[in-house]
Formats: sequence, structure tokens, C-alpha cells
Amino acid sequence: MLAGDTLGNAAATYRWVRKAGVNAEGSGLAGTLPTIFNNAILTVLAAVGIVHMLLVHELSFVQFYAFLLSPILLSLGVLAVSWGKRHRTSFYAGAGKISAFFARILNRPYNPAPTENSLVGSLKHLTC
Repeated sequence: MLAGDTLGNAAATYRWVRKAGVNAEGSGLAGTLPTIFNNAILTVLAAVGIVHMLLVHELSFVQFYAFLLSPILLSLGVLAVSWGKRHRTSFYAGAGKISAFFARILNRPYNPAPTENSLVGSLKHLTC
């Protein structure tokens, strides 16, 4: 079975560069940097295109705000994780409250252990 797209490309590049004698860190960068650069260029071109469409009046303000919503939500997610690194106990408590809220809305019993375990597993490698 062949894995395609980003995962297959990164894995194939990693193995190829690793067999050439490059260390694991360099091989990992060689496998992931092309995808990161490609996504960065696409993001810049999309932003320039949106600004151009706004300036030539081909983009309504409703469309502009709809396109603006995506980076705002991504930025809020990055800020939440950044804040969570520094205030872990408050972050865990807030995540528990959000999980309990969704459990109550979905009429399911709330068990805090899966939320706490996934947060600890996700944030344990981050340092302040």
C-alpha cells in the first residue's frame, strides 16, 4: 500500500535523505519543510488575492469578513494554547468546564478523565 499526499511525500523524503547519511533531525526537516513552504506561499497568495479583490471592489464586505473569520479563529487557537502553556491549571479547569458543557448539551454523562489525560498528553512536552 502506498501512502500519498503529504504523509507519503514526507516519509519518502525522510527515508531517502536518511539513507544518504543525514541525521534524523535533518531528515525530518527535509521531509516537512517543502510542505510548510508550499502552505506559506499559498497563504500569502490568498491574502494578497483577497486584498486585491477588496481594492478593485470585486469582494463584498460580507465575503471579506467571511474570509477574515478563518485566520481569526486560527489565531485564537494559537493564543489559547500559548496561554495554556503558562497557566496550565486554569487551562485544564477551563477545558473541563467546556467538556462538561458539551456533555450536558448532548445529554451524556461527563467523565473528566479523558479530557485531563488528553490535555496532559498534548501539553506535557511544552515548556514555559
